[in-house]
Amino acid sequence: MILKTIKIFSTFFILFLISTSLVCPVRAETTSKGIIQHRNLEKESFAVAESLFKKSEYEEAVIQYQNHIKNFPGGDFLDDAIFQLGEIYRLRKNYFMAIRYYQLLNKIDVKTDLYHESEYKIALCYYHSGHYKNALLKLKSNYSKPHDKKREWDIVFLMGRALEKAQDSRAAFKNYLLSKQIAPDTKLKEKSEFKIMEMVQNNLSLDDLNLLAKTLPVKYPLGLVLFRLAEMYEKQRGYAQYQKHLTRFLNDFPNHGLYEKGKERLESFLSKNETTKTKIGCILPLSGEAAASGQKILQGIQLAFNLLPDNKRKNIELIVKDSKEEMETVAAIVEDLGADNDVVCVIGPMFSKTAQLAIEKAGIYQLPMISPAASVKGLPDTSQYFFRNSLTHELQGKAIAEYAINNLELNKFVVFYSSDLYGTRLKDVFLDQINVLGGEVLAGKSYDQAQNDFKDQILDIGGLNDRELKKKTLESISEESNDPLTENKKIIKYGADENKDELMSTVLVEVIKQKSQDRKIPSELSEEGYEEALEENEIIDEEELIEIQNEDMLDQIQESEPSDIFEEELLFKPFLKVHYDAIFIPGYPDQVGLIAPQLAFYNIDNIKLLGGNTWNSDEIIKLGGKYVDGAIFVDSFFIGSYLRKVREFNELYEDFFGEAPDVLSAQAFDAAKMVFDIVLKERVDRQIMKKKLLKIKNYRGVSGKTTILPNGDSEKSLYFISIKNNKRVQIN
Repeated sequence: MILKTIKIFSTFFILFLISTSLVCPVRAETTSKGIIQHRNLEKESFAVAESLFKKSEYEEAVIQYQNHIKNFPGGDFLDDAIFQLGEIYRLRKNYFMAIRYYQLLNKIDVKTDLYHESEYKIALCYYHSGHYKNALLKLKSNYSKPHDKKREWDIVFLMGRALEKAQDSRAAFKNYLLSKQIAPDTKLKEKSEFKIMEMVQNNLSLDDLNLLAKTLPVKYPLGLVLFRLAEMYEKQRGYAQYQKHLTRFLNDFPNHGLYEKGKERLESFLSKNETTKTKIGCILPLSGEAAASGQKILQGIQLAFNLLPDNKRKNIELIVKDSKEEMETVAAIVEDLGADNDVVCVIGPMFSKTAQLAIEKAGIYQLPMISPAASVKGLPDTSQYFFRNSLTHELQGKAIAEYAINNLELNKFVVFYSSDLYGTRLKDVFLDQINVLGGEVLAGKSYDQAQNDFKDQILDIGGLNDRELKKKTLESISEESNDPLTENKKIIKYGADENKDELMSTVLVEVIKQKSQDRKIPSELSEEGYEEALEENEIIDEEELIEIQNEDMLDQIQESEPSDIFEEELLFKPFLKVHYDAIFIPGYPDQVGLIAPQLAFYNIDNIKLLGGNTWNSDEIIKLGGKYVDGAIFVDSFFIGSYLRKVREFNELYEDFFGEAPDVLSAQAFDAAKMVFDIVLKERVDRQIMKKKLLKIKNYRGVSGKTTILPNGDSEKSLYFISIKNNKRVQIN
């Protein structure tokens, strides 16, 4: 009686869902004959609705079910009528109305078969309407309820479909596996197997399949997974992995339906690879404006190749392509190399602009590339298949900043930079690192590449001509002030001193002392570097070196006239005291060679000059002369290094090509060596090459120790170089 009362009460809500036209309910008779008649009418009414439903006459069926609910609000078929209305709306794809009827039923009819059925149907409506998360929530809550085997399978299978739609392929696959295990009949089992096969073939990623290959037991569907893995690796040119998984498939599943197909593929692969060479592509500008640089890179690669053992070198083929640094040419070359499955890696391109295009094309073929020259920030971040062994702006800018503060104990800086990409980027990196280390950049002055007069910039950073400097100095002397413009004001009075010879003698002694200090080894090796150098016999005895240097210094001092030193350098050139310790000049040799003398002309000649890798040139010394003496800069290669491997590299390079190497040759040599070392150890494909390049740590090459970072960029130990007596000297 209570349940019936609930049904009657809940029916009032149903009346809002159906037509507003009122049909007077049949008045119930109080006699037993009347009750029987009423029940018969109820059955007939519901039977008419059911008949219409079975004949798919859904519009008429809706009307009949609604009239039945109005006429028999507390009847025995009320929950059935509500459920059927939900079914009709579901079949007509009106999922919103269907869910409302299913939910209404669950409010008035709890813990019955229809209740559990309606819960499943709600989940089904959510699924078909694209609300996969809601469907999963409803299915999970319903799964804990008791069901027959068929409905249990329905729930698990639908969960798999919902997870698949929600892009959770791994979870979907697990549900399909479970549905196969619990399938109550062959038909449903085959349906589950079809979805499993479909997932393996189309939906699971390489990582998903590799995980399954490790975790699945030796039974269904492991064989299918291994075969699909082999197919995917073949498509990606991962031939070593292709062979590995196909071999495992044949060994573990001799009765599999794909066995014969797999056997034929493996035999064909092995017969082909008995005579196939591993190919390394080279994309370089060998004609056009950049031909000279491209040739230097090629020679570095060729030297590394020629140094391979004969029995190993015969299995490697270099494919050299002239890019001409033309975009269309580069694109076509990458297409050709990418289509050749035997090409496992490319060395190049040279420039960042063409590298960007090559990266896009190579990504399609999953072809690893390593550039020995491209330096633009962020290039490796654009592809997981791009690597580089080159000196970037970030590397050298940070290195020279750290050396200036940590080794030279300098704190305040001025940056005097070229306004192009090289200068501005290096300036930015240097400035940022100085700030990180607690130093201070007081000023930054840019100049144009075509500029040859730097007066304005130099005056802006505190420079003074002789007239102005003498004036300020005399003023400070006469006032007996503590003006920091001159450190010599107590002894130098511009020729007014009568005892000139005595003064000259004193000054000469001080000059010799200063020059002697300058001629000492500028800085010691780090403890680690020093020990390594000693072990490899890469440095000479320190005392012997100092003795040689001092003898050389004394020879130079003796060649000079005392009066020249006094008159030119001291009597008429008092020292200008500026408020910074060093000037960082990221610029090119022809510019720096003009800037340094002009700094001295405007009396900024008592501070440290710092530079980037472009300073590693004889041209700076020729143009700058004594004004660049003592300057310090960085590079990834130094031809005059004391390191044995560098000296040997220089000798071999000159023997092969009749000229000295440069930084491009060195970086290309190391890049090629990294690639060849990987190839020599095992049979590799593109995927293995990629993984092995990422594992390179502290590779000791001629262009410094190199580590390949997770993004494909390189981290290198650099050479610190100083200019001493018109020579470049390694100081680390």
